[in-house]
Amino acid sequence: NNVCFFEILNEEPLFLDVVTNPKILPYVDAMVHRPMLEQFAACFRWKGGITGVHAGHTPYQAINSYQVSEGRIYNNHLRVVYAMKDIGHGEGGIQVIPGTHKSNFRWEGGIHLLEMAPSVRELFVELPMKAGSALLFTHDVIHASVNESENVRRLLHTAYNYGLFSRGWLADHADYERLFDEAPEGTWLKYILRRPEYMDVIPKPELT
Repeated sequence: NNVCFFEILNEEPLFLDVVTNPKILPYVDAMVHRPMLEQFAACFRWKGGITGVHAGHTPYQAINSYQVSEGRIYNNHLRVVYAMKDIGHGEGGIQVIPGTHKSNFRWEGGIHLLEMAPSVRELFVELPMKAGSALLFTHDVIHASVNESENVRRLLHTAYNYGLFSRGWLADHADYERLFDEAPEGTWLKYILRRPEYMDVIPKPELT
């Protein structure tokens, strides 16, 4: 009931414009230290499709978890999802427990929302979306989703990560190296797609 296409950047280069969306880049630049693209996918979820309850850290890890340092927020597991159609109540929208990205409690992930006790499930806040809108959230917040409707949930899923811990979904795909090689010099696309060995070699472009 869940299908994600992680190779879509190689098939449709127009999606590269989403990766460097000028309305989103200021947030990526402000929150992720030396950001790199970790993953990009088009995801579809039919009735019964579910993402188990999970988060990015168990417990807090200083180098790559949400943190505030010297007045600046660092969020080195930033997720940006775009709704390709309206996502209403019960249609697979992302659900979160607010504030849990700031916790340092160990917990076990992988539990399905529908298997949780009602008193626990009511802690989750469902986030509906309008077609064309974007939702930014830290992967460190406890989150999950389940589609209980007859409608197909359609999302574009983008993840940005601190470069040294990035490339989890991209490192083994040679075509992404091609996209990097083809990206114009001095652009955010070149910077976002850079390889870890180019972490500090390629300068970060100015935002326009």
